[in-house]
Amino acid sequence: QFPSWFLGKYPHLEVIISSYSGDLAEGFSRNVRNNLASPKFGSVFPAAKLSRDSKSAAKWRTSIDGGLNAVGVSGALSGKGGALIIVDDPHKDRAEAESENMRQAVKDWWSSTLYTRRAPGAGILVIQCMTGDTPVLMATGGEKPLRDIVVGDSVATFDDGVLSTSMVRNHINNGRDDIFKITTTSGKIVRANARHP
Repeated sequence: QFPSWFLGKYPHLEVIISSYSGDLAEGFSRNVRNNLASPKFGSVFPAAKLSRDSKSAAKWRTSIDGGLNAVGVSGALSGKGGALIIVDDPHKDRAEAESENMRQAVKDWWSSTLYTRRAPGAGILVIQCMTGDTPVLMATGGEKPLRDIVVGDSVATFDDGVLSTSMVRNHINNGRDDIFKITTTSGKIVRANARHP
C-alpha cells in the first residue's frame, strides 16, 4: 500500500516497482492502479487521478504526469526517472539467490538499468524476508517482535490510504537462517538473511 500512498501524496512523480518476475511486478502495479481508481482513495487524495488512457498494468500515468512503471529483473525501463524505486525480492528462490551467475545478473541489471533510472533524490526500497526481531506495530499502538506474532493477533495495517487494523490469519516461517549485519559508511546497520544475499 505504500506506493499507493506515495502517489496519492505526490501524483506528479513516478514510481518504479520491480521483482524477480515481470508478472509479479505487474500484479503489484495493478493493485496500486486499482487503488487510485477507487472513489474511497479519491476522497482522501483528490489530486491523484489516473490518466484516461491508463489501461496497462505494466506502465500507467496519473493525470498530472506521474505514474508507475512495473518491470521484472532484467527488464528494460524507459520514461522519467523514478522518484521512488521499490524492488521486492529480486531472486525467486534460494537456488537463484545462491547461484553466482544469477546474483551477478541481478547486480548487472541493477547498476546498468535500474539505478540509472532514479530521479534526483530518489528513495530506493528493497524488500526482502524479515528477521524474527523485526518490530511489528500492533493494533494497540505497541510493538511486538515478528517472531512472537501468532494467528489471531491484531496488527496495524495501511489500507486504501487509511491506517487500520487486521487480524493475522496465517503466516510463513522459513525457519532459522544466518543473519548478516552490514554497516554502511553513514554508520547505519542493515541486516539481511542468507536467503537474500
